[in-house]
Parts: sequence; structure tokens; C-alpha cells
Amino acid sequence: MSENDFEARLSALCRMLKLTPTQSATISAELRNQIERRVEELARSGKPRSDAIKQANSEFGDASGLAVNLTQVSQMLIRRWVIGSTLVSVSVILLAVATFAMSNWSASRDSRGMPTAGQVAETAAKSTDSLRLLLDPQPDDVSLPQLSKVAAIRFPPDCPLNDALQELARQQHVSIVLDRVAIEEFGLTADEPLNVPVLGLQQQTAGKQASSGWPHQLTLAQTLNVMLEELDLTWYVKGGVIVVTTIDVERDPRRMFSRSYNVVPLLRSGITPDTIAWILTGNTNSMWEELDGNGGNFTYIAGVLVVSQSYQAHREIRSLLLKLVQPGGSPWVEYAPERASLSKLLRTPWSANYPPDMPLQDFLDSISQKTGVPFLLDQDAIEESGLTIDEPLTMQALDSVPLETHIGLALDLLDLTLILRDGLPTVTTVDVANDPTRLPIAVYDVKRILKPNVDPEAIIDAVQSMAGAQWEEIDGTGGRVTLSENGLLVVTQTDFAHRALQRLLAVW
Repeated sequence: MSENDFEARLSALCRMLKLTPTQSATISAELRNQIERRVEELARSGKPRSDAIKQANSEFGDASGLAVNLTQVSQMLIRRWVIGSTLVSVSVILLAVATFAMSNWSASRDSRGMPTAGQVAETAAKSTDSLRLLLDPQPDDVSLPQLSKVAAIRFPPDCPLNDALQELARQQHVSIVLDRVAIEEFGLTADEPLNVPVLGLQQQTAGKQASSGWPHQLTLAQTLNVMLEELDLTWYVKGGVIVVTTIDVERDPRRMFSRSYNVVPLLRSGITPDTIAWILTGNTNSMWEELDGNGGNFTYIAGVLVVSQSYQAHREIRSLLLKLVQPGGSPWVEYAPERASLSKLLRTPWSANYPPDMPLQDFLDSISQKTGVPFLLDQDAIEESGLTIDEPLTMQALDSVPLETHIGLALDLLDLTLILRDGLPTVTTVDVANDPTRLPIAVYDVKRILKPNVDPEAIIDAVQSMAGAQWEEIDGTGGRVTLSENGLLVVTQTDFAHRALQRLLAVW
């Protein structure tokens, strides 16, 4: 904010805390963001902006009071510093502390005004509210809400990449920029022809269900993934702007984001910091300095996990941590409703009489038209395997057998398989389905299995003995499995292996 009163108090606060210019900039930016969010919240409630600014400044309180709070809590956190003390700067610690203090200010401002230092310290030490798992607001949650909104858009065949991005930006009222230098070094151009799958994207209308068979709508984040995956590109958010670039650039350590996660709820449930770290490093599609010699890193400080990683990695980390905190219901970490709908559809009895030499694309189109569910073809992967989307299928008539059987028999003939990619049913090659970077993650609650006479290692051995599944620990590549101290089985594996595991757990 540029208002003089607030800026003066920020300057006074930084002087009282005796911060360096770099630390002052870090803390000032965080506190300014907190105040701006409060102003926007008040403005949305109908309060004139001038009054909203005045109230937010009033709630912020005086600089000396906040300085006392930050100082006392920071001393508490530093005293309880557990590991990695040489890796975290003072500014990172103070940023986590500032967010603690400001989060408590936000929660208590309406009834009590600015919390006391004792209240802040007590909450910092004892908070177990899983809904406040994140101390540092994530950019996709706060500064860019458009990512979770429906994106219904039609792209013509061979639409230039930059044109498609700008049309998407216009319709979604968001800024999207193309990292031209990076993509040109990668061998692409801004006019690279883009062929976005029509099913699932063109069938949708904003604000309405796609169909009775597939009541799910693509968000802006999903649409970006679908658009960019075939070009091996990705995206991240910085300053409220979506930047489209290469995977290597997005994961460049120099471009990583630092985020703070409150893992106290997990610690209270019995999971140790080492297990949390093992789950995150083993079940996210990211490079880690500790394991790979290059990439992100993390530090645990008194219930706060400070992670430096790429933007997309933080999206994965957030989803996984939230699932660990609330493991009930569906085990899937992502796209749980879509997976439930697809599973229900595949179990549906289906009858069909197929013409001879039916092209693969026609086979899937016929199922899509009858069910209203978008079945996509991973055209690039299929063609790289030596096949075409019009590969002929010889199928016998089938009567009242699950749709999964129809699809399975057809795809087995071509060594293809069905996966859920970006929330959409997609036919691809077995090699792509087994790619460790694409494996879906699920968290299974197996507390009922963990009895005094049951060896936890026996459960892991049973899971890893499932037919058709490859495991990184055993085969050098494939899925991963971790059993936490509180009975949560975290599994990264193929869709096929997850279905087998679910059957195993149902009778265990």
C-alpha cells in the first residue's frame, strides 16, 4: 500500500526489529500483503475503500506492539530450532514469525483487536487447526483465484501457442505471458501450432455441467496443463501473472519460491518430521538437493516446515499435506471426484456390437458420445510408439459386461492403457502410464490393519508384491510407498496398481 500512515508504521517496525535492508523488504512485503488482503476483504463486504483502508490500519495497531509480538515469538521459535539452522536466514525465520503474528491478528481482529504477545506465542506453539495448515498464503489460493475457475474455450486446429494463451487470458481476465527466450532455446516458437483435444474442452459451457455422464468442468489450471503438456511446457505464477515457460526454467533453483507450512497437526497425529520429509521428497514430482544433489530443500523449525521449491512442486506439496491432515473419504490426493465418476462408469454393464477393423479414434468417440464422458487420445505418445489414432481394432460383440472390459480388451491389443490425466480420461501408451513423473498419489488409512501382532514392514512388502507394479526401491524405477507412524499408507503408483491395491485393502 502507498498510504503514508501505513508506510510510516512499517518503517518504524523495521527499525525496532533492527533488520537489514533485505530483511526489512521481506517482512514489509509480507505485512503489506496482509493489510492489502484485509482492505480487499472489507471492500468486498461493501465498505468504501477509504473506510476500508482506515479500518485495516487501525486493526494493524502500532508498530511497537507488533514489534514486541514478533520479537517474543521469534525468540521462542529460534530456541526451539530443531534442525537445519545453518540453512535458514533470519529473514525466512522472521517471515514465518510475521505470518504467525498476522494470521492471529486476522483471526482475532473482529472481537479483540490486536492480539497480545502471549496470545500469539500460545497459538504459535499449540495451534492444531488443520484449516490453517498453510502459514504462508499460496499464490494460486490468494493472488490468483482464477486458476480454480471454469475455463470453457474452443481452440481451432493448429492454433498458434501465443494466440491461444492470449485468448485464454482475455476470457479468464488474467495476465498470461510467454517466456519467449526460454521456449526458443528449447526449440519452439511463439507461433508453435497447438492442437488441444476437443473432447472435454469444447463440450463444456461455463457455469453448466459438461454432461450427465461427466459432471466435471475444467478449471483454468487444468486447461493450461492440457494445452502445454504436448509441447513439454509448463507454467508458474509470479506477482499475479501466469508465466508459460519450459520445465527446466520452472524448476531452476534461482526461480524457486519459499513457502512455510504449519505441520503441527501432523506432528500431533503421530507423524515425525523425518517421515513428513520422506513423504514429500518421495511423492512429489520434484528434484531435491538432499536426494538428487540439485533442486529444492526444506527445513523444519518448531512445527513450521520451510520449503524452497518450484511453483508446481508447491501445488503438489500443499495438496499432499492437506490430504495427510484430513485422510478420510476418497484416498486420492488430486481429482478425487473425477476418479470416482470414472470408476463408476467403468463398472457400468455395457453391450456393443463392433464393426470389423474399427479405428481406435472411432471406438473412443462412440463411447464418448453414448456416455457423455470425454475420452481423450494421447496422440503424440501413440504415434511415437509406431501406432496411429486410426489403428484398426478387431472386437467381438460383448453383452452386459463392464465397460472397463470393453476398453481393456480393445487397448490390450495395441499395448495401450487408460489413465486419468489432468482430470480427464486419456488413452496412452503403457510406457507413459508407468512414467514415475505422472503416477497418481493416494493416501490410504490402514490403522485398522496395524495391530500389535502386525509388522508394518509386512504391509509394505504385501503392497510391493502386487503383480504388474514396479517400485523404485526394488526395480530402480516406478512407484513409491511409505507407511507413516499414525497408520497412513502413502502410495504413488499407476491407476491399474491403485485399483489392485484398493481390492487388496477391501479384504484385508
